[in-house]
Formats: sequence, structure tokens, C-alpha cells
Amino acid sequence: MADIDKSFAEEPKFTAILSEADRRDARELRSEAIDSDRYELYSVNPAQSYPPDEWVKADPDFWTPKAAAKPETEGKKPKHN
Repeated sequence: MADIDKSFAEEPKFTAILSEADRRDARELRSEAIDSDRYELYSVNPAQSYPPDEWVKADPDFWTPKAAAKPETEGKKPKHN
């Protein structure tokens, strides 16, 4: 994900140094070379993963999250009017 973030952050810098002719050529090349594209974003659920020990040591807050607190209403009977 960090590589994707870096790419998005650096794209405007790259585009800024291109001449208008370079930008036009890049748009034309892209339209001729790519039929369609899409992005898929995945997330990792630590509860469904078997990470190597070094990953857990590097980011224990992510890989060993604390149990979520139970909502206050749990176990209480609803009031009826």
C-alpha cells in the first residue's frame, strides 16, 4: 500500500515536468495500448492471517489487536412503551 501511496503522491511531480506534447503523446499511447483497466483494493484481516513472526514484531498493534469492547446495551432488555 505504501508503494501505491507513493506513486499517487509522485504522479503530479512527473506530470509537471512533461511538455504539453509529451502529455498528449502519453495520452495517445495509453488510449491505444490499454483496452480497459481497473483497480482492486484489498485489505488484510489479522484474524484471518498467519503472518511470520518478524511481521508481528514489526507491527504488533496491527497483528495482535485488542478485543473490541462490548456495547453497553448488550445483555440489557429493551424498554417497551
